[in-house]
Amino acid sequence: MLSQACFNQLPSQKSITKACLFLVAIFAINGCATLNESDCRKGDWASIGYNDAAVGLRGNEELRKHNKACARYQIGSDKKTYFSGYARGLQQFCTQEGGLRHGSSSSEYYGTCPKNLEHRFLVGYLPGLDLAMNNLHDDIEDLRHERRKKNRKLASLQQGNSNDKKHRRTMKKLRQSIESLKSDISSKRSEHNELRAWYSIWAR
Repeated sequence: MLSQACFNQLPSQKSITKACLFLVAIFAINGCATLNESDCRKGDWASIGYNDAAVGLRGNEELRKHNKACARYQIGSDKKTYFSGYARGLQQFCTQEGGLRHGSSSSEYYGTCPKNLEHRFLVGYLPGLDLAMNNLHDDIEDLRHERRKKNRKLASLQQGNSNDKKHRRTMKKLRQSIESLKSDISSKRSEHNELRAWYSIWAR
């Protein structure tokens, strides 16, 4: 378990916001793991490896995907160069701020950091997950509040004239909206449970 002293060293809420914006930029750079023909022919394997590591992807798995993508154009990868870039990307990813970015964006950590860097990554990752879980909890409560409002409105409408077409259409739309809210709540609960499971794994 990480010490309380480590958690006290975390960045401010303002820093968290900046960090999350940076993560969005990193994902935009990395894009989809499957390479297109231009990427394969350009063959910038150091950058490809770097970008994969910088967002916490597993090197061996991603390189297999890249090999499969480039094989369609009869182009092979440069494994040594890829993992050289990947190692540099891990230096960026496996930091306290990197962990905070990854956790607060509700991203799973696959254990990609070397053991000598993993502790400082987890010092940020666990509070990041906690922040993401708190945000999900707030979202769920907002959805529940909205569902209760619509249920009350539906109950009120059910006391009205059920033979009126407009009245029936309004009730139908309201029921559909309530079902949609139920689905959203269920989805966010599942995500919250998933984050809690990840937290339990890495907090040990």
